[in-house]
Amino acid sequence: LLRFFSYEESEEEMEDPGLKRKKQISKLADHGKAHHSVKKYLNNILSMAHEQFSGVIGTFDTVLQSFVNPMIEKAMRKNEIDFSRFRDQPITIYIVIRQQDIDALSSFIRLFFETTTNYYLSRAWNKKKELPITLMLDEFTRFGRLNAIIKMPALSRGLGVNSMLICQD
Repeated sequence: LLRFFSYEESEEEMEDPGLKRKKQISKLADHGKAHHSVKKYLNNILSMAHEQFSGVIGTFDTVLQSFVNPMIEKAMRKNEIDFSRFRDQPITIYIVIRQQDIDALSSFIRLFFETTTNYYLSRAWNKKKELPITLMLDEFTRFGRLNAIIKMPALSRGLGVNSMLICQD
């Protein structure tokens, strides 16, 4: 997304930020590698009335602020996570975030955990070929609402996903 949102602005776009965003979203919607459901979603956004479009884009910009963070941009440029490989061999991933970085990185962390959890909750587990997954989450409530994590204990056991949720009051 960041690559599509980084370019020189025309004078017209500087005067009307909505026009700039429409051009950016149009470029994303026309991108050949974008999934058809993403293209459909983006085209729906482009067809909105100006006021509704502005509200959606305001929310969109707020959510994407963490991806403008240089640490996140650098990490996203070089890394691609293949969740299917986590069941191939024992692996441990530690995510440690400094207190002062929580606000800046919380959107990214929510995206990571929601994507990870939804990936495993939506696939059957082959007990004979795949290793179980254990997610140990400590102080995860500091990152905001994580809907998939909330659903996980009730749904995950039969899918080979164990969860240890650690919270303090």
